[in-house]
Amino acid sequence: MPAWLEGAWVRAQRSIGDAPPAECSDVVWLQVGPWFADLRLPRPGRRARHPFDEAHAFSGRLAVRGADGPSARVAWLHDLDSLAGADGHDGPPDEATVTDRDDVLIESGDGYVEWWERPEDRTGPGEGVVLEHGDGPDDPSWARLVCADGMAVAVWSGVRPGGAWTAGALGWEPARVVGVVPDGLDVGGALRARLGGGRPHGAWHDQEAR
Repeated sequence: MPAWLEGAWVRAQRSIGDAPPAECSDVVWLQVGPWFADLRLPRPGRRARHPFDEAHAFSGRLAVRGADGPSARVAWLHDLDSLAGADGHDGPPDEATVTDRDDVLIESGDGYVEWWERPEDRTGPGEGVVLEHGDGPDDPSWARLVCADGMAVAVWSGVRPGGAWTAGALGWEPARVVGVVPDGLDVGGALRARLGGGRPHGAWHDQEAR
């Protein structure tokens, strides 16, 4: 995993086909090791003009197909996806080339280009954190929290799949939500406990502990 890929990214604009660059949604992508979480919501008063802009939350592993300096061919392998139904699994992986140019990440895929920038406020825990929700190693994870650079994204499957974005400046309570946060998930409490040096609450576990 190239070090320049890790951390928090905010989409600045995207171009579909031959259209000029534009942006009508708030989109955040968090990358910690191989684990990613992505959440996108149309901006207030704006209408999604393309499926890339619709309310959507997804998470999984990023596979690096090949890397050459500040450029890499990657694939996002979704195992939790708000548009994929109750089991959370999406179809074929998203594939693209990503290039780092002075802290601007350029993602070039089939028929589109997206430009990503670092968030203005990157205060927060120095380490990235990945939490998963389940009762043990034999219980499949149905929710994941990825936290980096002072913000976090949670994604869950189930009858009403969805996701939520939050930040340390908000006390880690969900602020922007796709769908409805399930009762008892307690995203904020799990993050506060883990980042405070304790164990996350309930059935949340550090990913490597599962």
